[in-house]
Amino acid sequence: MGYRYFDTFAKEVRYPFGFGLSYTEFALRSGTPVQKGAWVELPVTVTNTGKVSGREVVQAYVSAPRGSFAKEAQRLATFAKTPELAPGAVCEVTLRVRLEDCASYDTAASRWVLEEGDYLLRVGRHSRDLTAAAVLRMSRTQVLMQCQPCCTPPAELEELAPPETLPAFAADGAPVVEIETGCLSARTVVYGDPEVEESPLVRRTLDRLTPAQQAELLRGGELQRVPAGTHEIHGAGGKTSTALLQEGIPNLVMADGPAGVNIVNRVCITPDGTPKAVDIPERYNWGALAASLKARMCKDDGSDGVVVHRYATAWPVELLLAQTWDVDLLRAVGDAVGTEMEKFGVSVWLAPGMNLHRNPLGGRCFEYYSEDPFLTGTLAAALVGGVQSHPGCAACVKHFCCNDSEDNRNGISANVSERALRELYLKGFEIVVRDAAPRTLMSSYNRINRVYTANNHDLLTHIPRCEWGFAGLVMTDWNSCNERAGNPEDCAPAGNDLVMPGSAYDLAQILQAIETGSLPAKTLRRSAARVLALLEYSGRLK
Repeated sequence: MGYRYFDTFAKEVRYPFGFGLSYTEFALRSGTPVQKGAWVELPVTVTNTGKVSGREVVQAYVSAPRGSFAKEAQRLATFAKTPELAPGAVCEVTLRVRLEDCASYDTAASRWVLEEGDYLLRVGRHSRDLTAAAVLRMSRTQVLMQCQPCCTPPAELEELAPPETLPAFAADGAPVVEIETGCLSARTVVYGDPEVEESPLVRRTLDRLTPAQQAELLRGGELQRVPAGTHEIHGAGGKTSTALLQEGIPNLVMADGPAGVNIVNRVCITPDGTPKAVDIPERYNWGALAASLKARMCKDDGSDGVVVHRYATAWPVELLLAQTWDVDLLRAVGDAVGTEMEKFGVSVWLAPGMNLHRNPLGGRCFEYYSEDPFLTGTLAAALVGGVQSHPGCAACVKHFCCNDSEDNRNGISANVSERALRELYLKGFEIVVRDAAPRTLMSSYNRINRVYTANNHDLLTHIPRCEWGFAGLVMTDWNSCNERAGNPEDCAPAGNDLVMPGSAYDLAQILQAIETGSLPAKTLRRSAARVLALLEYSGRLK
C-alpha cells in the first residue's frame, strides 16, 4: 500500500512519501545510536543551510533483514519535527525507534517476531532521500507476542507477490547496535472475554436493574426521542439511552467529528432553561434528523426565549493535519476540542478517523490521516491525548476497521490476509490504544472476511481487549446494525457494547436474545457495565 508498494517495486513517483516543500534547506547528520531497553535512540543534528527560517521533519525508515518475512523495501519507523530554525541555526533531535514497531507477523505460527539479522535504519527528509544511520543487529529471532489466528479469510486470497529481489540499501559503514534481547518481553496472549472491573457506583447501579433495564443501556437514545430530563445538544450525533431517566440514570451526548465539535450553532433557551433549535443547518436537513429538529424548533425572534450562538471551531480535516507531521500541534488541537466539549456539555467526540488511504477516490479519505499506519497512529494518539486531558471528555477512535469504501458500505466485505490486516490496517489503531488509551472505539459499517465488524468477536474482543489491553467501550457506527446489515443482538457477545443511534428494533432483538439465551446474563451485564463506566467517567452518573 502507498509508498511501501512504490518503494518495494521500485516505481518512480512524483512526490515521495514524507516529501515537503520549504523555503529553505537543511543538512542532517546522524550521531551514535544507543539501545535503551525496548527502544533505540538516535541523535540527529539539523542545520538550516538556507537563507530563511523554517522547520524540518526528520524521518527514519527501517528495512528488515531479507529472511522469511521481509515483503517490503522499508517502512516508517519514527520521526521528529524541529522547532523553527533561523538561517545557520542548529538543533539536535532524538529519534526514538520502538523495536516492536519493526516486527513482522508470522501468519503460519500466529506470532509477532523480530527476525534474526540486520535491520537497516536510514534517516532523511523523505522516503527517497535517506542515508544509512544505524544497523540494528538481532543475533536470534525474538518472539514478541504469541497469538492465535484472528479474522482469518474464508478462503485463500490471491495476493500481490513482492519482487523476487527486494531493493537493496547499502549500510555504508553505519554503526552497528547489537540488540540486547533480554529487555524484549515475550507474551502469550490469553484469549476469552475479559471481565469488567466494576466500580462501586457501577455495581450498585447494575444490581438494582432488571435484565430488561440493562438491555436499554445497550442501545443509544434514538435521535427522535427526547423525554423530559434528557441532556440534549441540538445537532450532536447521538446520545446514550434516555429510557432510564426515571431510574436516576442520565444520558450523555456524543458530537461528531473529525473537523471540530459538530453541533447546531443557534439555539433558543426557553424560560425553563431547555435549549431548542431555531433553524436547521443544511448538513442536518435530511430524514429523521430534520423531522426531529423541526418538531422541537423555536422562533428565532426571541419570543420563545433567548437566542444564543454556539459556534465551535472548524479545524482542518485530518488529511491536512497529518501533513504537518507535528505531534505537538495535534495534541494542541485535541486540547482545544476538549475545551469546547466542556463548554457545550459534550462527553464523547466521535473522532479521530484512522483508516488508511488505499486509494485517493476513497469516500472518507479527507477524514483519515495517511497511507502509513505509524504516522496515523502517532498523530491520532496525540489528538486523543489532548481531548482526554480534560476530565470527563472521551475520544471515539473510528472506523474499526477497513472502512475503505463508501459505495455499498453496509454490504461490502473487505477481504484481507491476516498479516496485511495486522501489519497495516490494525497497526495505527494498536498504536493509539497503546499510547493514548482512548475511552471508546467505533466499529465500521463493512464486513471483514465476510463477517460484519459490529458482530466480529475476533476483531472487537480478541485483538483490542486480549492482545492490546483496551478496556473501554465499543459502539457501532450509526445504523450499521439493522434488518439489512449487522445484527444488534450479536453485538454484545462480540464485544460491541452500544448499538447506535438506537432504535425500537435494536431493543426488540436484544430482548429476544435474552429470552432465548443467546445473550447470557453475564454478557449483558458486561456491556451494560461498560456503558455505565463511561457515564461515570463523564461525570454524568452520580
